[in-house]
Amino acid sequence: MINLSYLKQETVNSLRVNIGDNIELYRDGDFESLIEGNVISLNGDVSIDEFLLTGVHCQGGDRDIENSLLISQGIEGLTPYLARDERIWVYLTHTVLLNYTRERWSIPENDDDAIKYISAHFFSRGIRDTMRSNSVSRLWWAAHLSNKVEDLSLDESLHTLLYKKDVRGAIIERPTISRSPIIFSSVIKVMHDSYKTEGKELFNREVNRKSMKELNFVAGAKLLQGMQEEDVFDIVKECFNQDQ
Repeated sequence: MINLSYLKQETVNSLRVNIGDNIELYRDGDFESLIEGNVISLNGDVSIDEFLLTGVHCQGGDRDIENSLLISQGIEGLTPYLARDERIWVYLTHTVLLNYTRERWSIPENDDDAIKYISAHFFSRGIRDTMRSNSVSRLWWAAHLSNKVEDLSLDESLHTLLYKKDVRGAIIERPTISRSPIIFSSVIKVMHDSYKTEGKELFNREVNRKSMKELNFVAGAKLLQGMQEEDVFDIVKECFNQDQ
């Protein structure tokens, strides 16, 4: 294990501004010369296992579940507060997880499209992009949130959360859910019950959208945060099991 590092902010800014000039490096190259002297090691108990992280790949499929597990095991001591810092994730996408990132998010041939792709998946502006788009941070956050679901294993929670991209987005991108462990846990448990059925009805786009809309309305009208977990679970279950 070695200390986790991050890039200086001016280096992150420079990389972002010069994506167009560095497209060929993103397609087939490295950034050692561009970041040399601009890497800072985090003090404290935050460390990475480079051997585990180099095992992150997407050959044969996206492998988001397996890769989330590897990321959670390969990065130790990272707090949610630090995990909001783009400088950490930009360092990882441009170094040890560069090959994975370009493999998972194949860079388009058109340069304009390529710049948008690179900006979305190699960088992250704000917590929404950090949890949704950056190739590495989204996996860490998926594991971090899923690990807090009561009565389900991390593997079970990840299979439920990552089963469908649009459903994952609907859960992760809603602060009402993703920033409240008790609500997130209840949503995943209700969704997991549906995941185990043959029809997986709650993963239907329209059904899920309707359920999320109802939950947002109820969460805005009631102080779910201060309620007991079993009561929150019952409310979430009711929102998701309306007559469809």
